[in-house]
Amino acid sequence: MIQAYGQHELPDMVARLNAMPEDTAKVIQYGLISSEYRYKNPDSAFHYARAGFDLAVKLKFKDGIGRTLRQIGSLYDMHGDIDSAIKYLQEALYVFRSIHNTSGVAQTLNSLGATEGQRGNYDLATRYFLKALTLYKRDKNRKGTIDTYMKLGLASNLSGNSDRAISYNNQAYAMLGKDTVSSTGMNVLNNMGTLYGKKHDYKTALGYLERGVNIGNQLPYSSIQTAMRTNIGNVYSKLGDKERARINYVQSLKEATQYQLPVEKTHALVNLASICDSTDYTTALGYLEEALATVKAIKHDELLGSVYHSISQVYAEAGRYKDAYQSVISYHALIDTQLAVDRSKQIAE
Repeated sequence: MIQAYGQHELPDMVARLNAMPEDTAKVIQYGLISSEYRYKNPDSAFHYARAGFDLAVKLKFKDGIGRTLRQIGSLYDMHGDIDSAIKYLQEALYVFRSIHNTSGVAQTLNSLGATEGQRGNYDLATRYFLKALTLYKRDKNRKGTIDTYMKLGLASNLSGNSDRAISYNNQAYAMLGKDTVSSTGMNVLNNMGTLYGKKHDYKTALGYLERGVNIGNQLPYSSIQTAMRTNIGNVYSKLGDKERARINYVQSLKEATQYQLPVEKTHALVNLASICDSTDYTTALGYLEEALATVKAIKHDELLGSVYHSISQVYAEAGRYKDAYQSVISYHALIDTQLAVDRSKQIAE
């Protein structure tokens, strides 16, 4: 059962905030409230993060400026606005470096790596992660080291090196020791499940993923729970068990909608379309049209291309070749636009 995240604490936190003087502690409190709202109300999360930034600037509290910039960048990342995310994260990195805050630098390097990974820039993401790992190891920061091993594993997986990815995640899991019942433990188990699924070892994959879900049921909600349910659905889909796949995809869609996670919502809709009966084109297209509207709203071009590709496949299977062709045209127009933007950036640089 998913637990509500901070639903009883938020009013008290806001009341404490309103009673606090305009000092650095209030900047930190703004950040804590923003974190509580992260999955419950994104607009409120942005509001409190920006209010914290404004106060930090007013107080010339540089550590607070860096923290709130990173928090705003991470919120943009979560909601698919990659350009804005990178802008704020780069500004945060500059601030942390200017005050020699190595922990802040390392955290922001990891955030930049994760954001670049969403763009498909896996080599650049890995470089960010390795820089963060060096800092965390130097400072003997166990939590940061574990987190960075996981991120390196993800980047390795996405760039096609699953064996290296498994190695990084094994190092992270070994360092956890007895702390496996945690959001970090859940993340590692999700990563391992995904990796073994990619290697077609579905029994091992389900073992990791189901252990991760069990841990998630003991913790406050986080988006990784939705990702794990999607991954479990993917494994059952590969095994040909469409009903179990559907159950997990529907749950993912419910959670992604409730917690306003457009990227996860799009994945769930595309996956639900993929397991529709071969003759049930109307239902499949309904899922994909909703996915298209969702991803257009967040301007996530890479995911948009994937949705167009899925739509063209359904149209082709339905014998609606003109519509399939039009979807392919839209897909290639998107690619051409991306190439033009990339060329413009290269010329500008």
